[in-house]
Amino acid sequence: MPAVTEFLVASMTPAMGELLYVTKTLISSQRDRLLTSLFTRYTNTLMQALDQILLEEVIYDNTFSTGGASQVKFDIVNNFAVVLGRLVHLPHAGLSRTMEACNVLTINRGSAMLLVELFEGGGAAPKADKKQHSDDIRKALGEMNLLLLKPEEVELILHRRSDLDV
Repeated sequence: MPAVTEFLVASMTPAMGELLYVTKTLISSQRDRLLTSLFTRYTNTLMQALDQILLEEVIYDNTFSTGGASQVKFDIVNNFAVVLGRLVHLPHAGLSRTMEACNVLTINRGSAMLLVELFEGGGAAPKADKKQHSDDIRKALGEMNLLLLKPEEVELILHRRSDLDV
């Protein structure tokens, strides 16, 4: 996929458009059928499940070029989460973990390489050093505003980038 700077106008991919249409239709049809409190619980549960599905089936199962990662982020952050967020009245449509994953996929290459080095740095260290290493990783992720994903998930996502030699 071409680099982000090569696009004149970004547009949603057909597959994400189809998923958005089906999800929006399903949620809209249930809004009129359920009481407000049930609808809120229904949408919270649905969006948590969708967040997990997007992580497992889209992010974890694919390898991303720089352009592909930017396209996924555009589809999810600028389209999917905005439209569904208005429907379900949840910030980011409850897709916070997927949105963090998109941020990991699109951080600049230098920062991503530093994170990979940090993850690889605690291999055969003694137990006390492993605790310090784990704390260092959590601190680095916090500084990057990656608060919801586990360190193991961030490492897995970094390995899904094709621009890193890992």
